[in-house]
Amino acid sequence: MKIVIFLNELGLGGTEKAGCRWAIGLQQRGHQVHLLSMTDGPRRQHIEKTGIDVSVVQPEAEAIEKRLRQIRPDVIHCHGPGYPS
Repeated sequence: MKIVIFLNELGLGGTEKAGCRWAIGLQQRGHQVHLLSMTDGPRRQHIEKTGIDVSVVQPEAEAIEKRLRQIRPDVIHCHGPGYPS
């Protein structure tokens, strides 16, 4: 299954860590995983070392839609913080 993990950023926070661990776990289960983020950060290098495709797009609907159309995922998992905004 082709899965996109969508994160706001690739920073060092717990939300980003959990999303990246989720992506790695899905890849280890045999899924084709892509990580999509609107902001680059230090977690990118770690994820790329695992072989997961990482895309950083502008935080605009058109840019996100364009990349999603290129990937054509079966599932999109939007990973966010576990507290109300």
